[in-house]
Amino acid sequence: DMLVVGDGGVVLVGSTIPDPSRGLHAPFSSIFALSTADLSDWGSHRWVIEDARNPMIVDPDLTVDRSGRVGAVYYSAPQPADPAQLPEHHPGPHDIRVAWWEGGADGRFVEQAQPIVSVEGMVDPSLCFFDGGWHLFTSGPRGVAHFSGTSLTEGLARDRYFQWGQGSVPSCIVDGDSLMVVAQRSGGRGAPQVRRFNAKTQWSDAVDLFPSGTDPFSGGCASPTLGRRDGSWLLFCAVHTAPEPGGQQSRGPKRR
Repeated sequence: DMLVVGDGGVVLVGSTIPDPSRGLHAPFSSIFALSTADLSDWGSHRWVIEDARNPMIVDPDLTVDRSGRVGAVYYSAPQPADPAQLPEHHPGPHDIRVAWWEGGADGRFVEQAQPIVSVEGMVDPSLCFFDGGWHLFTSGPRGVAHFSGTSLTEGLARDRYFQWGQGSVPSCIVDGDSLMVVAQRSGGRGAPQVRRFNAKTQWSDAVDLFPSGTDPFSGGCASPTLGRRDGSWLLFCAVHTAPEPGGQQSRGPKRR
């Protein structure tokens, strides 16, 4: 997911699940990031989550509180986990947690002791502060779920009236007096959709981000994330690319 910082820089974050059978021995309790100041030259980073209650950091997203403090929200997964099992199928309640940036020479986040929510099957969290309160969006068994409240330490309550059964992998952004949420559909093969919320209109219907039947990414748009930079919108997606040698299909980020 993406964060646009005050000087026009862009930060994209993600995670990886270790899979020794494929030679993937990734560090635990870490967030991986790409950053750029000009959308041309990119740097890579690994940031440690200190005091992590569980060793696996899955589906991280960056957020900013009312004071400008940067945080990371993620599914905090226990070990051992079956690498072949999707995170949403991990057993037991899923802790969605937040950690706050503390800086330091190598960069680090410190995890809040209490989870934001703990609900079975919830993954892909995205967290925004809007209109005096916190709003958390996740993928769940019935599509995108919405939780809200005024305190992250006291936990957030689920909005039982919010329904978005066709969406998954949500990403939220505050745009003026509106809260926007973009989500993939059709497994990321079709156009992502966006919904808006404000005090007057409540939740809008879902609208495609680009016309039906078009595919500007030449491979669909999975895990979409939106941001504003210098007055223009940025959309990043994970896309399916041409098969690699050996018949394996790769996925990677693209921008429009």
